[in-house]
Amino acid sequence: MAFGPTEIEELYSQVESHVKATGRFDKVNRHEPKNPPGKKIVAAVWVDRVQPIRQSGLAATTILVVFTIRCYQTMLTEPQDTIDPELMKAMAAVLERLHGDLALGGDSDVRNIEVIGSNSPGLTTHSGYVEMGGRQMFRVFDIACPVVVNDAWVQAY
Repeated sequence: MAFGPTEIEELYSQVESHVKATGRFDKVNRHEPKNPPGKKIVAAVWVDRVQPIRQSGLAATTILVVFTIRCYQTMLTEPQDTIDPELMKAMAAVLERLHGDLALGGDSDVRNIEVIGSNSPGLTTHSGYVEMGGRQMFRVFDIACPVVVNDAWVQAY
C-alpha cells in the first residue's frame, strides 16, 4: 500500500474528527492559522513531521506521522483565571478521545497512536503563548500526536 493522497486525506480526517467530536472547540482548522482565530477556544491540526521507524520490514517502510493539535484561546478572555482551566478541559477531552481509539477508527493502515512512545516521546502536551496578527497574544496548549502507519511505501531495488 502506498501512503498517497487518499491515505493522507483519510488520516487527516481521522485526527480532525476526533478533535471535533469533543465538542469543546468553536472551530477546528486543518492548518496553523495566520490570523487570530477568534475569541472562543479554537483548535488547529497540522503535520509536524514524517519519519521512517525501525519496525519497518524489508519490503515496506512503516512511518511515524506526528500531528500537532493546538488549542488556542485569546489572552483577552475574562475572567483570566478561566483561560488555563478551560484550555486544559479541551486538551483533556482530545486526549481522552485519542486514548479511546488508538487506531483512529481502524479502517486504514494506522497501526496505533504511539501513546507511550517507542519511536517518539509519545502522546505529549506542552503549553505556551503565540502572538498572532502582529499584536494579539493567545494561550496555547499543543498536543503532539504520533501516529504509526504500517507499510507506507514499498521498498524496491
